[in-house]
Amino acid sequence: MPTVALAWLLVILAATPVFAHAALLTSTLGDGDRFVAAPREVTLTFSETVTLPRDAVKLYDQTASVRTGVAVAVAGSDVVVTLPALDDGTYVLTVRVLSKDGHVVHQPFRFVVGDAADSLDEVALDALLGQANRDPTRLAMVVLRATTYLAMLVALGFVALHRRMLDSAGLRRYAQRFAAGMAAVGALAALASALITLWWLYAPRGVTALVVAVGDTATRGFLLRAAALGLLGLLLRVPRLRFGVYVAAAFVVAAQVFDGHQLSFGVRPVMLAADTVHVLAASVWFGGAVLLWWVWRHDVTVVREAARRFSQLAFWAAVVTVVSGVAMAFQLLDSPGALFTTGYGNVLGGKIVAVVALGVLSFRVRGVLTREPFVSAALRRRLRADVGAFVVVLSLTAVMVTTSPQPDSGGALVTQRSTFGPYTLDIAIEPGVIGTNVLHAYVITAAGTLAATGDDLSLTATYVAPDGERIGPFPTELAWVSDGHFLAVTDVFAFAGRWELTFRAPVDRFTVVSETVIVTLG
Repeated sequence: MPTVALAWLLVILAATPVFAHAALLTSTLGDGDRFVAAPREVTLTFSETVTLPRDAVKLYDQTASVRTGVAVAVAGSDVVVTLPALDDGTYVLTVRVLSKDGHVVHQPFRFVVGDAADSLDEVALDALLGQANRDPTRLAMVVLRATTYLAMLVALGFVALHRRMLDSAGLRRYAQRFAAGMAAVGALAALASALITLWWLYAPRGVTALVVAVGDTATRGFLLRAAALGLLGLLLRVPRLRFGVYVAAAFVVAAQVFDGHQLSFGVRPVMLAADTVHVLAASVWFGGAVLLWWVWRHDVTVVREAARRFSQLAFWAAVVTVVSGVAMAFQLLDSPGALFTTGYGNVLGGKIVAVVALGVLSFRVRGVLTREPFVSAALRRRLRADVGAFVVVLSLTAVMVTTSPQPDSGGALVTQRSTFGPYTLDIAIEPGVIGTNVLHAYVITAAGTLAATGDDLSLTATYVAPDGERIGPFPTELAWVSDGHFLAVTDVFAFAGRWELTFRAPVDRFTVVSETVIVTLG
């Protein structure tokens, strides 16, 4: 245990920096704008540096046909779109950018030129946006992510359980080679994920851009996982397990937990701790089941004893896996209702059902061990079903990683900028309608950088009814994401209309600045 703790500390010291989900702060084009003459240039400013994927910007006319002649350029956090000459009519501009955390942020703008009527109904608009936001790489990425997860858990499970489950040194060596092979498979899957991402983001820009992009955030997580699993696979080829294997295993866990939603949502220390425990417990649960299946194939005479030892750990590993998963779900989803109202919640609900089924199957495996006479073929059937159910869980996990926990956008993004003592306060509320919203608050210095204000930013929200009646204030918890960036996933906005948001933060030991921002939600 001290060895593992030391290895984990070494990895954390070199951990990937934290990035947040990008949000659109300002735009010279608003959703629903009407123009006498079409604008020739649109500028969008995001909260952080963004990257443009393939087909990042598309312009559709009222017949849902793509218009040519659109040019786009990115400079840090600014995206500049140049439009062609447009006749009178209804148009939809769709913009997709990649934020530093590797997730796609999309923003549609419907606008009308001249005296034309808005001829796109909501059904046609939804179909058009679905087409614009389609990601051709998603299926391949889900399959590759699931493969990486499976290989990672098997390799880590062997490192954790080989001495407890296997008495024979010869059997341990054979199992060690199997774990090394699985780690290599995971490394190749992670590398393929990086290559697909590079193709999607940078292939149109030539070889030079590809070389530069290798260190980009969008691919960094995949490359780190490939390197970590590759190193673990190489070290597992060594006959005796040494300190280096545990360092490599810690590197694998760090490469996994320092890349995902836990860096952009919820309380970061809680999310990182929960995800670390989640990965380690799942490795014992799933990795042990696969190791047991492997033992059955190679030496059926020792499988019952190995299964008995594993079952003592499997129950608690399953409990820890579920509890840590629930802890992360509470951070990612604002309320249980989000299981039914968001795409991420829908997938999470499916995963919960699959985990329950997996628990039932695992319990049946335990029942086979206590039955007399012992039937090894029955154990094999149960293990096969157990592993199959786990593959389903891992596949759903891969889908969840590519799905934003944020509510599906159903309205216009609300943004606001105001003075905040010596700083500027930018806020963005997504989707900007009543119900669950994601609120980003950015404290910006005069130089245009995020301010190192610490984590002391508080928020209260007060609803102002049309008759002047005030409801509130409602304290709203803000999670610190990084210097100058705070986030809340909240359902405090229960009424449409005017809201007063009061932000407070200490500037120094003796001064507290306060600013009230007025926003209108649909």
